[in-house]
Amino acid sequence: MTVLKTNLSTLTLPLTAGVLLLAIFNTCALAQTVVYGESVSLGEGSAVAWVEVDSENAPLRIGMTLTEGALTGLPSTARVMSLDLPEVAVDSLYKHVMFDWAPNGHPPSVYANYPHFDFHFYMLSELERLHIREGNDETPIAPEYMPEDYIPVPGLGTYAFPRMGVHYVDTEAPELNGQPFTKTLIYGFVDGEMIFVEPMVTVAYFESHPNDTLPIKQPEAYKRSGYYPTAYRIVYDAEEQAFDVFLTDFILREGVVTSSEAGGGTAGAFALHPPHPNPVATRTTIDYRLNRTAHVALTVHDVLGREVVRLYDGARPAGAYAAMWDGRDGSGRRMGAGLYLVRLRAGNGVLSRQVLLMR
Repeated sequence: MTVLKTNLSTLTLPLTAGVLLLAIFNTCALAQTVVYGESVSLGEGSAVAWVEVDSENAPLRIGMTLTEGALTGLPSTARVMSLDLPEVAVDSLYKHVMFDWAPNGHPPSVYANYPHFDFHFYMLSELERLHIREGNDETPIAPEYMPEDYIPVPGLGTYAFPRMGVHYVDTEAPELNGQPFTKTLIYGFVDGEMIFVEPMVTVAYFESHPNDTLPIKQPEAYKRSGYYPTAYRIVYDAEEQAFDVFLTDFILREGVVTSSEAGGGTAGAFALHPPHPNPVATRTTIDYRLNRTAHVALTVHDVLGREVVRLYDGARPAGAYAAMWDGRDGSGRRMGAGLYLVRLRAGNGVLSRQVLLMR
Protein backbone atom coordinates (compact mmCIF):
# COMPACT_ATOMS: atom_id res chain seq x y z
CA MET A 1 0.00 0.00 0.00
CA THR A 2 1.52 3.32 -1.02
CA VAL A 3 1.19 6.35 1.23
CA LEU A 4 0.20 9.81 0.02
CA LYS A 5 1.43 12.94 1.78
CA THR A 6 0.75 16.49 0.58
CA ASN A 7 3.31 19.19 1.34
CA LEU A 8 1.83 22.68 1.56
CA SER A 9 3.68 26.00 1.90
CA THR A 10 3.63 27.57 5.37
CA LEU A 11 1.08 30.38 5.82
CA THR A 12 2.55 33.46 7.47
CA LEU A 13 -0.04 36.16 6.67
CA PRO A 14 -2.71 37.28 9.20
CA LEU A 15 -5.72 35.06 8.65
CA THR A 16 -8.41 37.60 7.80
CA ALA A 17 -11.24 36.16 5.71
CA GLY A 18 -9.94 37.59 2.42
CA VAL A 19 -6.32 36.75 3.10
CA LEU A 20 -7.30 33.24 4.18
CA LEU A 21 -9.07 32.56 0.87
CA LEU A 22 -6.10 33.92 -1.08
CA ALA A 23 -3.67 31.90 1.00
CA ILE A 24 -5.65 28.69 0.50
CA PHE A 25 -5.78 29.31 -3.26
CA ASN A 26 -2.06 29.99 -3.53
CA THR A 27 -1.18 27.07 -1.29
CA CYS A 28 -3.26 24.62 -3.29
CA ALA A 29 -1.68 25.87 -6.50
CA LEU A 30 1.75 25.08 -5.04
CA ALA A 31 0.70 21.69 -3.66
CA GLN A 32 3.23 18.91 -3.98
CA THR A 33 2.52 15.27 -3.37
CA VAL A 34 4.93 12.62 -2.12
CA VAL A 35 3.99 9.00 -2.76
CA TYR A 36 5.84 6.28 -0.87
CA GLY A 37 6.24 2.66 -1.87
CA GLU A 38 6.56 -0.34 0.43
CA SER A 39 9.41 -0.09 2.94
CA VAL A 40 11.92 -2.89 3.48
CA SER A 41 13.98 -3.70 6.56
CA LEU A 42 17.68 -2.86 6.44
CA GLY A 43 20.12 -3.27 9.34
CA GLU A 44 18.30 -1.95 12.39
CA GLY A 45 16.22 0.40 10.28
CA SER A 46 14.41 0.50 6.96
CA ALA A 47 14.51 1.85 3.41
CA VAL A 48 11.72 3.13 1.17
CA ALA A 49 11.45 4.45 -2.40
CA TRP A 50 9.30 7.48 -3.19
CA VAL A 51 8.28 9.97 -5.86
CA GLU A 52 7.35 13.62 -5.43
CA VAL A 53 5.22 15.34 -8.09
CA ASP A 54 3.89 18.84 -8.64
CA SER A 55 0.25 19.87 -9.08
CA GLU A 56 0.36 18.62 -12.70
CA ASN A 57 1.96 15.29 -11.71
CA ALA A 58 5.31 16.12 -13.27
CA PRO A 59 8.25 14.62 -11.30
CA LEU A 60 10.05 16.92 -8.87
CA ARG A 61 12.13 14.38 -6.95
CA ILE A 62 12.58 10.62 -7.23
CA GLY A 63 14.53 8.93 -4.49
CA MET A 64 15.06 6.66 -1.52
CA THR A 65 15.11 7.23 2.21
CA LEU A 66 17.18 5.22 4.67
CA THR A 67 16.48 5.61 8.37
CA GLU A 68 19.56 6.26 10.47
CA GLY A 69 19.22 2.82 12.05
CA ALA A 70 19.75 1.27 8.61
CA LEU A 71 23.48 1.97 8.94
CA THR A 72 23.68 -0.17 12.08
CA GLY A 73 23.72 -3.95 12.08
CA LEU A 74 24.17 -4.28 8.34
CA PRO A 75 24.89 -7.81 7.07
CA SER A 76 28.49 -8.82 6.36
CA THR A 77 27.49 -10.16 2.95
CA ALA A 78 26.19 -8.30 -0.07
CA ARG A 79 22.46 -7.74 -0.35
CA VAL A 80 20.40 -6.76 -3.41
CA MET A 81 16.87 -5.39 -3.14
CA SER A 82 14.41 -4.23 -5.78
CA LEU A 83 11.91 -1.53 -4.88
CA ASP A 84 9.16 -0.41 -7.26
CA LEU A 85 8.73 3.33 -7.69
CA PRO A 86 5.13 4.57 -7.34
CA GLU A 87 3.60 5.20 -10.77
CA VAL A 88 2.35 8.73 -10.20
CA ALA A 89 4.59 11.00 -12.28
CA VAL A 90 3.56 11.84 -15.85
CA ASP A 91 6.33 11.08 -18.39
CA SER A 92 8.62 9.75 -15.65
CA LEU A 93 11.20 7.37 -17.06
CA TYR A 94 12.08 5.64 -13.83
CA LYS A 95 10.31 2.37 -12.92
CA HIS A 96 12.16 0.87 -9.98
CA VAL A 97 15.30 1.08 -7.84
CA MET A 98 17.74 -1.82 -7.60
CA PHE A 99 19.32 -1.09 -4.25
CA ASP A 100 22.61 -2.84 -3.38
CA TRP A 101 24.56 -3.08 -0.14
CA ALA A 102 28.25 -3.83 -0.81
CA PRO A 103 30.01 -4.36 2.55
CA ASN A 104 33.41 -4.94 0.93
CA GLY A 105 32.99 -2.67 -2.06
CA HIS A 106 33.33 -4.19 -5.52
CA PRO A 107 35.51 -4.01 -8.65
CA PRO A 108 37.26 -2.01 -9.92
CA SER A 109 39.84 -1.38 -7.22
CA VAL A 110 38.84 2.29 -6.70
CA TYR A 111 35.56 1.03 -5.16
CA ALA A 112 36.99 -1.98 -3.33
CA ASN A 113 37.20 -1.96 0.47
CA TYR A 114 34.71 0.91 0.70
CA PRO A 115 31.44 -0.28 2.28
CA HIS A 116 28.78 1.51 0.26
CA PHE A 117 25.31 1.53 -1.26
CA ASP A 118 24.42 1.49 -4.99
CA PHE A 119 21.15 3.17 -5.96
CA HIS A 120 20.28 2.06 -9.51
CA PHE A 121 17.33 4.12 -10.74
CA TYR A 122 16.14 2.00 -13.68
CA MET A 123 14.20 3.12 -16.76
CA LEU A 124 13.09 -0.53 -17.07
CA SER A 125 10.62 -2.59 -15.14
CA GLU A 126 12.10 -5.27 -12.91
CA LEU A 127 10.96 -7.95 -15.38
CA GLU A 128 12.75 -6.18 -18.24
CA ARG A 129 15.90 -5.81 -16.13
CA LEU A 130 15.89 -9.52 -15.30
CA HIS A 131 16.15 -10.25 -19.04
CA ILE A 132 19.56 -8.51 -19.28
CA ARG A 133 22.15 -11.14 -20.13
CA GLU A 134 25.76 -11.39 -19.06
CA GLY A 135 28.48 -10.78 -21.62
CA ASN A 136 30.36 -8.19 -23.62
CA ASP A 137 27.96 -5.63 -25.08
CA GLU A 138 29.58 -4.29 -28.24
CA THR A 139 26.55 -2.33 -29.43
CA PRO A 140 27.94 1.07 -30.52
CA ILE A 141 26.65 4.12 -28.67
CA ALA A 142 26.38 7.30 -30.72
CA PRO A 143 28.52 10.06 -29.06
CA GLU A 144 25.50 12.34 -28.62
CA TYR A 145 23.90 9.77 -26.27
CA MET A 146 26.91 9.51 -23.93
CA PRO A 147 27.41 12.20 -21.24
CA GLU A 148 30.65 14.13 -21.58
CA ASP A 149 33.72 12.57 -19.91
CA TYR A 150 32.00 9.19 -19.39
CA ILE A 151 33.80 5.97 -20.36
CA PRO A 152 33.31 2.25 -19.61
CA VAL A 153 34.56 1.28 -16.16
CA PRO A 154 38.35 0.76 -16.41
CA GLY A 155 39.20 -2.93 -16.30
CA LEU A 156 35.64 -3.99 -17.08
CA GLY A 157 35.10 -2.37 -20.46
CA THR A 158 31.70 -3.03 -22.02
CA TYR A 159 31.04 -6.12 -19.90
CA ALA A 160 27.32 -6.31 -19.10
CA PHE A 161 26.59 -7.66 -15.63
CA PRO A 162 23.65 -10.08 -15.69
CA ARG A 163 20.36 -8.48 -14.72
CA MET A 164 22.16 -5.14 -14.51
CA GLY A 165 23.91 -3.78 -17.64
CA VAL A 166 27.13 -1.99 -18.67
CA HIS A 167 28.49 0.69 -16.32
CA TYR A 168 30.02 3.99 -17.43
CA VAL A 169 32.01 6.27 -15.09
CA ASP A 170 33.02 9.92 -15.11
CA THR A 171 36.75 10.30 -15.85
CA GLU A 172 36.70 13.49 -13.75
CA ALA A 173 35.36 11.69 -10.66
CA PRO A 174 37.68 12.13 -7.65
CA GLU A 175 38.16 8.37 -7.12
CA LEU A 176 39.54 8.06 -10.65
CA ASN A 177 42.03 10.83 -9.96
CA GLY A 178 43.85 9.60 -6.87
CA GLN A 179 41.32 10.64 -4.22
CA PRO A 180 39.29 8.41 -1.88
CA PHE A 181 35.87 7.22 -2.98
CA THR A 182 33.01 8.94 -1.12
CA LYS A 183 30.20 9.33 -3.65
CA THR A 184 29.91 9.19 -7.43
CA LEU A 185 27.39 8.91 -10.23
CA ILE A 186 27.37 6.11 -12.83
CA TYR A 187 25.35 5.67 -16.02
CA GLY A 188 24.13 2.30 -17.28
CA PHE A 189 23.55 1.17 -20.87
CA VAL A 190 22.34 -1.97 -22.64
CA ASP A 191 22.20 -2.50 -26.41
CA GLY A 192 23.30 1.09 -26.97
CA GLU A 193 20.51 2.60 -24.86
CA MET A 194 20.67 4.34 -21.48
CA ILE A 195 18.78 2.31 -18.86
CA PHE A 196 19.81 3.63 -15.44
CA VAL A 197 21.48 6.38 -13.46
CA GLU A 198 23.25 5.29 -10.29
CA PRO A 199 24.41 7.34 -7.32
CA MET A 200 26.92 5.37 -5.22
CA VAL A 201 27.42 6.49 -1.62
CA THR A 202 29.79 5.16 1.05
CA VAL A 203 28.72 4.53 4.63
CA ALA A 204 31.44 6.92 5.82
CA TYR A 205 29.98 9.68 3.66
CA PHE A 206 26.49 9.09 5.08
CA GLU A 207 27.94 9.23 8.60
CA SER A 208 29.27 12.74 7.87
CA HIS A 209 25.60 13.88 7.72
CA PRO A 210 25.89 15.55 4.29
CA ASN A 211 23.65 18.13 2.68
CA ASP A 212 24.92 18.15 -0.88
CA THR A 213 23.51 18.95 -4.30
CA LEU A 214 25.57 17.44 -7.12
CA PRO A 215 25.23 17.99 -10.89
CA ILE A 216 24.43 15.14 -13.28
CA LYS A 217 26.27 15.47 -16.57
CA GLN A 218 23.89 15.33 -19.52
CA PRO A 219 24.28 13.85 -23.02
CA GLU A 220 23.49 15.99 -26.04
CA ALA A 221 20.49 13.81 -26.98
CA TYR A 222 18.26 11.04 -25.63
CA LYS A 223 16.59 8.04 -27.21
CA ARG A 224 13.67 8.05 -24.77
CA SER A 225 11.27 10.94 -24.31
CA GLY A 226 10.58 12.00 -20.74
CA TYR A 227 11.87 13.87 -17.69
CA TYR A 228 15.60 13.62 -16.98
CA PRO A 229 17.30 14.70 -13.72
CA THR A 230 20.07 17.28 -13.93
CA ALA A 231 21.15 16.95 -10.29
CA TYR A 232 21.04 14.55 -7.37
CA ARG A 233 21.09 15.21 -3.65
CA ILE A 234 22.44 13.36 -0.63
CA VAL A 235 20.89 14.80 2.52
CA TYR A 236 20.75 13.95 6.21
CA ASP A 237 17.44 14.97 7.79
CA ALA A 238 18.13 15.52 11.48
CA GLU A 239 14.44 15.90 12.35
CA GLU A 240 13.49 12.61 10.70
CA GLN A 241 16.83 10.96 11.57
CA ALA A 242 17.09 9.66 8.02
CA PHE A 243 19.17 9.93 4.87
CA ASP A 244 17.66 10.91 1.50
CA VAL A 245 19.25 10.12 -1.87
CA PHE A 246 17.22 11.49 -4.74
CA LEU A 247 17.22 12.70 -8.33
CA THR A 248 15.98 16.25 -8.85
CA ASP A 249 15.85 19.31 -11.15
CA PHE A 250 14.09 17.38 -13.91
CA ILE A 251 13.82 18.66 -17.48
CA LEU A 252 11.50 17.29 -20.17
CA ARG A 253 13.44 16.10 -23.20
CA GLU A 254 12.26 14.57 -26.47
CA GLY A 255 13.92 11.31 -27.38
CA VAL A 256 14.40 10.20 -30.96
CA VAL A 257 15.76 7.04 -32.58
CA THR A 258 16.69 7.88 -36.15
CA SER A 259 16.89 5.59 -39.15
CA SER A 260 20.65 6.19 -39.40
CA GLU A 261 21.07 4.29 -36.10
CA ALA A 262 19.07 1.38 -37.45
CA GLY A 263 21.24 1.11 -40.55
CA GLY A 264 18.33 1.93 -42.82
CA GLY A 265 20.43 3.93 -45.25
CA THR A 266 18.01 6.88 -45.16
CA ALA A 267 19.56 8.89 -42.35
CA GLY A 268 17.09 11.09 -40.52
CA ALA A 269 14.18 10.10 -42.78
CA PHE A 270 11.97 8.95 -39.89
CA ALA A 271 11.88 8.38 -36.15
CA LEU A 272 10.13 5.99 -33.79
CA HIS A 273 9.44 7.06 -30.20
CA PRO A 274 9.09 4.75 -27.18
CA PRO A 275 5.58 3.30 -26.75
CA HIS A 276 3.77 4.86 -23.81
CA PRO A 277 2.79 3.64 -21.32
CA ASN A 278 5.34 0.84 -21.15
CA PRO A 279 4.85 -1.68 -19.54
CA VAL A 280 1.20 -1.73 -20.62
CA ALA A 281 -1.85 -3.58 -19.31
CA THR A 282 -4.57 -2.37 -21.71
CA ARG A 283 -3.37 -0.10 -24.53
CA THR A 284 -0.21 1.74 -25.49
CA THR A 285 0.38 4.63 -27.89
CA ILE A 286 3.10 4.49 -30.54
CA ASP A 287 4.31 7.85 -31.88
CA TYR A 288 6.42 8.17 -35.01
CA ARG A 289 7.54 10.89 -37.40
CA LEU A 290 8.25 10.98 -41.13
CA ASN A 291 10.49 13.67 -42.60
CA ARG A 292 9.45 12.77 -46.14
CA THR A 293 6.69 10.88 -47.91
CA ALA A 294 7.14 7.12 -47.63
CA HIS A 295 5.31 3.81 -47.66
CA VAL A 296 4.86 2.89 -44.01
CA ALA A 297 4.29 -0.48 -42.34
CA LEU A 298 3.76 -0.39 -38.57
CA THR A 299 3.60 -3.87 -37.05
CA VAL A 300 3.85 -5.70 -33.72
CA HIS A 301 5.85 -8.96 -33.41
CA ASP A 302 6.34 -11.57 -30.70
CA VAL A 303 9.75 -12.56 -29.33
CA LEU A 304 10.13 -15.15 -32.12
CA GLY A 305 9.74 -12.46 -34.75
CA ARG A 306 6.24 -13.54 -35.86
CA GLU A 307 3.93 -10.72 -36.83
CA VAL A 308 1.08 -10.31 -34.33
CA VAL A 309 -0.84 -7.42 -35.86
CA ARG A 310 -0.39 -4.82 -38.62
CA LEU A 311 -1.38 -1.40 -37.27
CA TYR A 312 -0.86 0.50 -40.51
CA ASP A 313 0.24 -0.28 -44.05
CA GLY A 314 0.22 2.42 -46.72
CA ALA A 315 1.75 5.64 -48.03
CA ARG A 316 1.95 8.69 -45.78
CA PRO A 317 3.28 12.23 -46.27
CA ALA A 318 5.81 13.86 -43.94
CA GLY A 319 4.43 14.55 -40.48
CA ALA A 320 3.90 13.23 -36.96
CA TYR A 321 1.62 10.23 -36.39
CA ALA A 322 0.31 8.10 -33.54
CA ALA A 323 -1.06 4.56 -33.47
CA MET A 324 -2.61 2.55 -30.64
CA TRP A 325 -2.13 -1.12 -29.78
CA ASP A 326 -4.58 -2.72 -27.36
CA GLY A 327 -2.68 -5.97 -26.78
CA ARG A 328 -4.67 -7.96 -29.37
CA ASP A 329 -3.68 -9.72 -32.57
CA GLY A 330 -5.15 -9.07 -36.02
CA SER A 331 -8.19 -11.26 -35.29
CA GLY A 332 -8.98 -9.48 -32.02
CA ARG A 333 -7.58 -12.20 -29.74
CA ARG A 334 -5.94 -10.98 -26.53
CA MET A 335 -2.23 -11.74 -26.51
CA GLY A 336 -0.46 -13.22 -23.50
CA ALA A 337 1.85 -11.29 -21.20
CA GLY A 338 5.44 -10.88 -22.37
CA LEU A 339 7.84 -8.84 -24.47
CA TYR A 340 6.76 -7.70 -27.94
CA LEU A 341 8.49 -5.72 -30.67
CA VAL A 342 6.94 -2.71 -32.37
CA ARG A 343 8.47 -2.38 -35.85
CA LEU A 344 8.27 0.63 -38.16
CA ARG A 345 9.32 0.19 -41.77
CA ALA A 346 9.46 3.35 -43.91
CA GLY A 347 10.93 3.04 -47.38
CA ASN A 348 14.08 0.95 -47.04
CA GLY A 349 14.63 1.66 -43.33
CA VAL A 350 13.44 -0.22 -40.26
CA LEU A 351 13.23 0.86 -36.61
CA SER A 352 11.95 -1.11 -33.63
CA ARG A 353 11.01 -0.63 -29.98
CA GLN A 354 10.25 -3.13 -27.22
CA VAL A 355 6.98 -3.08 -25.30
CA LEU A 356 6.16 -5.23 -22.29
CA LEU A 357 2.54 -6.46 -22.12
CA MET A 358 1.25 -7.17 -18.61
CA ARG A 359 -1.86 -9.20 -17.77
